[in-house]
Amino acid sequence: MDTLRYALWVILGAALLGACQAEPATQTAAAKAVAPVSAPSPGNSAKRKARDYYQLTANYDGVRLDVRVNDMPVIMNEEENGAGIHVVNDLLTGSENIITVMAKPPQGKAQPLGNAAIHVDVTAFPGQGGGDGKGKVLYSYDWKMKDAQLPLPSVRGQFQTTPLSEPLSWQNATKLSLATLDKAGINAQTKRLYEALKTKNAAETTALLTSEAHDQEVGFGLPLGDPAGDQRKIYEEQFRWPNWGLSPINYEALEYALYGGGRVVRVHAPNGHPAFTSTPDKDGGTTTFDVYLSLINGHWVIVK
Repeated sequence: MDTLRYALWVILGAALLGACQAEPATQTAAAKAVAPVSAPSPGNSAKRKARDYYQLTANYDGVRLDVRVNDMPVIMNEEENGAGIHVVNDLLTGSENIITVMAKPPQGKAQPLGNAAIHVDVTAFPGQGGGDGKGKVLYSYDWKMKDAQLPLPSVRGQFQTTPLSEPLSWQNATKLSLATLDKAGINAQTKRLYEALKTKNAAETTALLTSEAHDQEVGFGLPLGDPAGDQRKIYEEQFRWPNWGLSPINYEALEYALYGGGRVVRVHAPNGHPAFTSTPDKDGGTTTFDVYLSLINGHWVIVK
């Protein structure tokens, strides 16, 4: 779930500075409301080693772009141009990682615009600082349109990173099928998150996002520990914002798409929009809530 990302980054920063550590937290209990799924504990997890900061950069014009790392979405843009920098540590599943770059014509057009061009690269920066200009390029792809009749790019590449100390939460999850998807269970877990955010329940929000926070820690190779206390404080602070609230959600209209080799389901509103958004703040800005779940040991767990 690409939500409250600021909170997670603060937690990661605190961990890097040697912030308080406790026993690993319990992962999200799923819609069945039975015994929760346990997160890895020091007794059954390999010692984590700090990993490099892996950064994906993209610039594109005249096309819509879809970029994935290990079949997890990094860019899903319906605009015909854009630029951005994305940290992908929490999407890396091992030493060998797959990147796919796919382009589509702009909305309502049969062909890309005349200036169509794409640049995508993945760069590793030592430590977790990143962005210091001393990175090592692991993958690079460039394309410029020369003939509007040619097929648009749909390419697959590889890049190598340092291995993980343990799998990400969704890597060994049950493989899903859209035809037999448990939409009621998925919606129930999505509703739990929505209600926790709407009612400003920091403890419940923290519990529901435990797996996402765990994958961030694994992705960066942070020491074993539980930042739940700090995370909860950050949510409590955010919930005190005077204009905090959520837009209505129509559960019957929700749609689903599979990622991560079929082990992760994205819950979204029609036309690919995020499942729900915050109400406008005092400056008119909103936060979008993209929700990704996996079926782990029979439980629906929010993993991103």
